[in-house]
Amino acid sequence: MKLQLWITGKNHYCQLRQWVARWEEHVTAQPQHDQWAAWLFQRRHGGDPELLRHHLEALAPTRDQVIANAALAPGHTVLDVGCGDGLIAFAAAEAVGLTGKVIFSDVSSELLERCRKLAAI
Repeated sequence: MKLQLWITGKNHYCQLRQWVARWEEHVTAQPQHDQWAAWLFQRRHGGDPELLRHHLEALAPTRDQVIANAALAPGHTVLDVGCGDGLIAFAAAEAVGLTGKVIFSDVSSELLERCRKLAAI
């Protein structure tokens, strides 16, 4: 997306164009950071494996209720939009079995890559 701003007066416009060019160079030079993935991977539990285990145990009843309410059966196809780190999608995969299909969908490529690695284990 190209930022365009207009200010009256040629001098202001030239200065603004230079500032925008420097800003665009700075932004494109910075590595893109996926804040949602970072929160799920580290900040949610502070990097503490015990706290992560506790969080997952606390989320298990909600996850199980979502799966129960979906009334999934072997052979079904499930689309998990905004799958994050796969909490619901992996449980859905167990419910639909080998004849079913679960599609993981997320805007975060980091989270989808994490799900791919977990699925390969």
